[in-house]
Amino acid sequence: MNKGKILIVDDCTIILRVIKKELEEADYEVTCVESGKEAIQLAQENKYDVVLIDYVMPGLNGVETCKEIAKFGTGAILVLMTGSLDDSIRDTEKNFVASGGHVYYLYKPFDNGEVLGVVERAIEERTDNT
Repeated sequence: MNKGKILIVDDCTIILRVIKKELEEADYEVTCVESGKEAIQLAQENKYDVVLIDYVMPGLNGVETCKEIAKFGTGAILVLMTGSLDDSIRDTEKNFVASGGHVYYLYKPFDNGEVLGVVERAIEERTDNT
């Protein structure tokens, strides 16, 4: 039995493979896509517990993708992954949260087990709020 459904959105296939392997080994059902557009379509069609989204991607960035997914009211916990700590990214993230969005942050590069820890906390929060 799986612990939950996870959607991973990142334009880097290596990151997708590494995160997918870690989460599948922990008994999560994992779907991977490489663009915000694909993520939005899948989020409309499926119920995910957690969506991990890279901030910097071609096309829609991570915050834009989070905003679109949040509109569906799926209850999925959003985790924004970023390798940058610059002020423009922080401001964009703060504006999303200020507009009613809730998001966890995961900063690249990840430590061993860090992704799993964030996913498990997010799943626990989602369970506590239902």
